[in-house]
Amino acid sequence: MKATDTAVGVTPRIVAGILGGAITVGLEWLVVYLAAPILSRQSVWVATGVVAVGLCFSAIILTRTRTNGAMADDMIEALRDGERLPLRTALARLVATCATLASGAPLGFEGPVGYGGAVVGDVVARRSSSLARREVMAAGVAGAVAALFRAPLAGALFAVEIPGGSLRRWTKVPLALCGSLPGFLLSWWRHGSSVRFDRLGGLGWSVNLLGAVITTGVAVGVVVELFACALRWVGRCEPRGVFLVGSTAVVAGIALLVSSVESVALATSPGKELFRVAMDLKTGAWIIALVLVARVIGITATVAARGCGGLAMPLLMLGGLTGRLVSQPFGVSPVVSVMVGAFAAWAAGYRIPIASIALAAEATRRAPIALAAPIAVFVACAISRTSLRRPQIEQLSGATESFESAF
Repeated sequence: MKATDTAVGVTPRIVAGILGGAITVGLEWLVVYLAAPILSRQSVWVATGVVAVGLCFSAIILTRTRTNGAMADDMIEALRDGERLPLRTALARLVATCATLASGAPLGFEGPVGYGGAVVGDVVARRSSSLARREVMAAGVAGAVAALFRAPLAGALFAVEIPGGSLRRWTKVPLALCGSLPGFLLSWWRHGSSVRFDRLGGLGWSVNLLGAVITTGVAVGVVVELFACALRWVGRCEPRGVFLVGSTAVVAGIALLVSSVESVALATSPGKELFRVAMDLKTGAWIIALVLVARVIGITATVAARGCGGLAMPLLMLGGLTGRLVSQPFGVSPVVSVMVGAFAAWAAGYRIPIASIALAAEATRRAPIALAAPIAVFVACAISRTSLRRPQIEQLSGATESFESAF
């Protein structure tokens, strides 16, 4: 590549990374800093009703625009094949995502912001014919994910690893960093440091810790496999009006059930509150188990009701709850078990072990997590043979005609 080509090639990647980071910052502001405080002051019944209304609005938007909520799948295909991402579809999905996440539905940010990063990368690449479109889209995705997790290396590795392919794709990591670093800096300027788990302290290796890590990896692999089976089962159901209403009712019912023993936020919202509860030594195992089952059912029902969002944050929450539950007999720190389980679930669900390991190191900056996470990650990936990408495609793609009869 000529020097002039490199100079031209870096600038669009930086622009795409900044725009991808801006999408993340904007969506976080809407959901976390604007909508969440308002919902937290409402009664359980009002909060549950808002979730139902948000899911119904999302279903209507997606149906009327004849699109679907499989944003992560379209992002992966675009990164792999360089396909164009229509702006009309992206706008409809953005509105549906805001309705879903702002209402408190239990889906995450990663799918929408990653897809948004790919869209802005596509727009930037249209004005820069000297670059391969998919590489600029990868920079946009890297910037969005780096801003979400405050982890620039994990963002770059995620954008390179998730499409799959040959070993040659790893040579694109430095170019992906051109997008992830600006996105991270934008998020850091807005939110501050990426170190979020200072309570880890001085933890050392032991036989109990090794046993807890391996057990967590096995359990997380099983949970992710069961979660994928649940999504496949939903995909085989006929998506008629009664099915949509029933799925929305299940989400509301799960929220009411969990609120009877704990905060309604444990059943709704992306799940930040779950980390606090799971890491608390006072939280009983039966509550952890109840919330874990409720989360699996609630997330599956949300996807069935045509909620628009990502599965990364739900995976992190499911993995964290599983890690806390199965490692409790080993007597290890709940912070370690929750974090290791979370990263293992993200790796197993999307088949991104390298990015997950990098995220474990960047998000915690603690040696025990950075050393324990790879073991749990590879064990979970070996146990879970199913990626969560394909069930969403099977369920959502091409189903628009069936949904038309519901409205």
